[in-house]
Amino acid sequence: MLKKKKEKKKKGTSKYTVNQGYKALNDKKLTEAKKIFADILKYDPDNIDAVFGYALVFINEGDWTKAYITLGKIIDKTDREDIHKTYTAVKYNMYLKKGWQNVAKHPDKSVEYFLKASKIKNSSDIAEGLAYAYGNNKEYKKAIPYARKVYKNKKDFKSAKLLLQTYLNAKEEKKAREFFETLDPVFQSSLDYNPKRDEMLAKVEKLINEQEYHKAKSLLKELYLMYPTNMKVMLYFAKVYQATKKYKKALEYYKIVLEKDKTNTEALLGVAKIYIALKKYQDALDTLSILKDNSSLNLDKLINETKLKLLLENKKKKEAIELAKEMIKDDPTNVELYVILGDLNVELKRPRDAYFYYGRAFQLKPDDFDIRMKLLRLLLEQDFFDQIQNILEKFRGFQMTEKQKKELKKFYLDFYRKYTATSLEEKDYKYALKAAKAGLQIKPGDGFFTESAAWAALNAKKYNEAIYYFSQILAKNPKNYTIMYGMGLAYVNLKRMDKAKEYFKAAESTNDIDLLYKIAGIYKDIGMKKDSYRVIKLIEELGKRSIGNNAPTQAEPQPEPEPAPPPQPQSKPGSDTDSMNIYNPFIVSSSAPPPKPAPPPKPKPAPKPAEPEQIEIKKKSFWF
Repeated sequence: MLKKKKEKKKKGTSKYTVNQGYKALNDKKLTEAKKIFADILKYDPDNIDAVFGYALVFINEGDWTKAYITLGKIIDKTDREDIHKTYTAVKYNMYLKKGWQNVAKHPDKSVEYFLKASKIKNSSDIAEGLAYAYGNNKEYKKAIPYARKVYKNKKDFKSAKLLLQTYLNAKEEKKAREFFETLDPVFQSSLDYNPKRDEMLAKVEKLINEQEYHKAKSLLKELYLMYPTNMKVMLYFAKVYQATKKYKKALEYYKIVLEKDKTNTEALLGVAKIYIALKKYQDALDTLSILKDNSSLNLDKLINETKLKLLLENKKKKEAIELAKEMIKDDPTNVELYVILGDLNVELKRPRDAYFYYGRAFQLKPDDFDIRMKLLRLLLEQDFFDQIQNILEKFRGFQMTEKQKKELKKFYLDFYRKYTATSLEEKDYKYALKAAKAGLQIKPGDGFFTESAAWAALNAKKYNEAIYYFSQILAKNPKNYTIMYGMGLAYVNLKRMDKAKEYFKAAESTNDIDLLYKIAGIYKDIGMKKDSYRVIKLIEELGKRSIGNNAPTQAEPQPEPEPAPPPQPQSKPGSDTDSMNIYNPFIVSSSAPPPKPAPPPKPKPAPKPAEPEQIEIKKKSFWF
């Protein structure tokens, strides 16, 4: 069953009159007027005066669409001129309003509405709307005549800016420049576009890139006198001060820019980078957060790098390692990250992991001096001498600064020092001697290398060389009784007993009971029993004062089958040599062999001390 149409007209009469509605409208009581006219139209929907009054309420509220719809109900039912004029005005304003509502997001629809409005009234407002609508729709050529009309009618700053920007968008550079030259200087100084100023700023930027900061600052001072309020000038002042590391001044200028434009991308980025340079990492992160929220820049990498620096500053090593590993996933060729991971693992005593990351950095950047040195230091710490040799070879022909040469030279010394100490410890006297001699070629007269060379030569049966190095030590310290003992041993092995006894006799002046026992033992072994007993008595006299419970109970010391090297110095070892097949730019030629002493007279046969056992150094294998 069909529903009956709802009745448009309500039976009865409204309690209000049209005059009451117009009175409320004239008194600006729009809510009351709307209520009165609505009530009248319930009973009399064709009441022309009530409909017109109702539409006037909507007009006063600025709702042109409802006013247009309301008047449309009676426009064909009346010839009243005031109603028709109002209807035309309402339709114009409705199209105009819809045009502006759509100008940003839907410029094509905006054009349609403005064109409809222009058929009713071709005003400056329509021209301005079409200039913006065509511009936003990227129809810049069509926008030009409308922008011209707006400027011709208004000649204010806003219309000047509109026309200038329209010329620029349409790539009418010549017209833009010509138009700019006609503008009032006050307008010119306030516009972003300024050919003369922009040319000067371009020169400033070029000078900054060429690191001609003094010239850049001079040019900026000229610009400041011409455009004292221009933010670009302030921005470039900040950049110059930032580039010259005058961060306080740079921050002042950046803050001037940010006072005018709180989200200025260049200023915020500059401030963040200054905070990073000043190691104010939390301030940098706060600034980058603001920048990320207000720009389209991809700042993830810079933010992560800053977070990593903050973690490193706060000694949060494990967290730093985790973040660096995540960063490497996105940037697998970032050498700096591998170096940081290597450093962190060194600090955490994880040499395997440190080697992996330093090794990766070395693969990516094999000519980086600092990476080479980090890897060499790690290998030296682990006694991987053969791998060190491979890397040192890569320095052949490598160009270095004086500072780098000094650092590498120190490493060579450390390398030879440690190689010498390790070889002595493992009784590989041949290589200990080579390493010590190489160290002496870099640092002649060094106490550690000289003494190590002497004892290594003695144990390697190179007695003349041992005497040569022992002599150098005694020349500096004539009362070194341990070295005198070493000299005596060398002469014993050369069968020069007179010289041997001379040095043993001099060494007897020591208060070192252990050394005296060794001397007594050697005397006995070479058949000088009286001298041996004499030294034993000397020991007994000293023992009353110093031996105590540690003195041997027997009167005669145990013979010493082989001379042992003295305890090694506690300084860190390591260096280079020309005789070890290791590339060393600090050794020009091999040191001359020590002079051989005159051949000794043939003494009576004497017992020969047992020779030290030769043990080869076992080369360590790598972790991987």
